[in-house]
Amino acid sequence: MRFWTMGLALVLLSCVSGCGKPKLEVDSNFDLSEDYSKLFIVDAIKSEQKIQVTGTATGAQVNAFIFLEKNKTKAENEIATRKFTPVILDKNEKAESISLEATIPANEAAVVQVNRTGKAANVHLKITNK
Repeated sequence: MRFWTMGLALVLLSCVSGCGKPKLEVDSNFDLSEDYSKLFIVDAIKSEQKIQVTGTATGAQVNAFIFLEKNKTKAENEIATRKFTPVILDKNEKAESISLEATIPANEAAVVQVNRTGKAANVHLKITNK
């Protein structure tokens, strides 16, 4: 009986520790030479999540943005016209150091977009969640 109780406790403990929010860890190196931009899709999860985007650009400055995937068309228009509304959840413009943070609602996918500002850039980007 004691063995069964300990076994049940271990199963419950593993469920509690493993049934939480999925861990998001993207670590990417890419060149923005031929391509004007690079997109990363952050999949929707069942609970709200706060994502952090950090990185560096070498060779040139870049622009970085976070927005919801459902607002992609409107966000891209705002980025092109440089007239921003709350559709853009966070942004870094003309920077060599990227530091963004946004809260993504439950069941919503997000997009992290990095654009070159002119010259080619090599970018190292990390996307994580809390």
